[in-house]
Amino acid sequence: MGIHASATDFLIAVLKGFAEKEIPYCFIRNFEGYPESLTGDVDILTGEDCIKQVRRLLWTTAVMLGWRPVRFLQRPYGISYTFFQQAVERQYLVIDVFADACWYVFPYLRAGDVLQRVQTYKGFIVAHPMDRMLITLIHYLLWKGQIPCKYHESLMTLAKVWANDAVDALVPVFGKRLAGRVVSLICSGNIQELERISWTCRLRLATKYYLRHPLRSLARGTGTLKAYLTSFNTPGAVIVLQSDSTMYPYVREIAKAILEFADQYHLFFSRARQVYEMVRRGDMWKLKLIRAFFEAFEFLKLLWHAWKTRTLGGIMILTSQYETDRQSCIDYVHLLPGFGGVFVLTHENFCKSPVLGVLESRKELADNIILPNLPEPLDNAKFVLEKLFSKMPAVKVLD
Repeated sequence: MGIHASATDFLIAVLKGFAEKEIPYCFIRNFEGYPESLTGDVDILTGEDCIKQVRRLLWTTAVMLGWRPVRFLQRPYGISYTFFQQAVERQYLVIDVFADACWYVFPYLRAGDVLQRVQTYKGFIVAHPMDRMLITLIHYLLWKGQIPCKYHESLMTLAKVWANDAVDALVPVFGKRLAGRVVSLICSGNIQELERISWTCRLRLATKYYLRHPLRSLARGTGTLKAYLTSFNTPGAVIVLQSDSTMYPYVREIAKAILEFADQYHLFFSRARQVYEMVRRGDMWKLKLIRAFFEAFEFLKLLWHAWKTRTLGGIMILTSQYETDRQSCIDYVHLLPGFGGVFVLTHENFCKSPVLGVLESRKELADNIILPNLPEPLDNAKFVLEKLFSKMPAVKVLD
């Protein structure tokens, strides 16, 4: 495998480590192509007492195989690592490890129950079909309030096969009546009605768990708050896309492609991926008071996006036009310290811009990047993110 191990080699080495250390685990979804074909992130369920051991195993395996751990997030119910390897075809791999299937501090499927029903698939351990169905269904229902179309058919098929068992598994979570309704709606394919009762499901889960385990709920809530406070040290990333007015529509397409690519590989926190357009107000703003108010409002919006990027480990893309936005770009970039990096992308004829001179004076910023002459926005997006992750420092395993 060596220093340029592929994502497949990396995953195989992780599974070997699980076997050698006798760590109980299972894949919970989207594993059908493993280990050769990896789509999105890798979701693993394990026991709560194994999280620390898994965290160290992932880090040591990555370092041994030449993968750089560039992002690490910890929550009371699990951990998440983002790994980067520049010298292979698939350069990014996000591995999420869960101790329970949870919505915030409230578990809807306990790891111990799931691990008792596991199956073997192509030589590795996967969750039981009923558990896979419930984890996917309840995850999207509670966290998003929407179930992606790509899962509708498979969820409905599995729900019909395991309907009675699924209801029994959900009774402690939602109560008998609501559990039966959830399973009935997915069996009938009535996804719209199922999504409509998502808030009812959230309230019922939180209420039932709190009434049964008030002290445990308080402890887990404290742990969650502590984890979110700790996440203030999570590096976000800021990209500045700069062009003249003729190329600006294409720059917008690149920004959109960056977010689509990040979503495909589960890079950065989904609710903290933001494109912020810096627009200079022209001569129409004659009244200084009105203009000052409007610019103050825009500044508060920028700070809000920056706060989400910083605290949630997201990505923020600022787009600007060099001809009209030079001073704004300089001012705003000075107000965004402490991120994983600020990257200015520009065409070659802008390399002597005063903006770039200011950015070069800041040691924490990466080198300026000249946008290559690539025809597709997605190709440029891949180029940008490769440069971004190649500059991000590796994180260390926590004891």
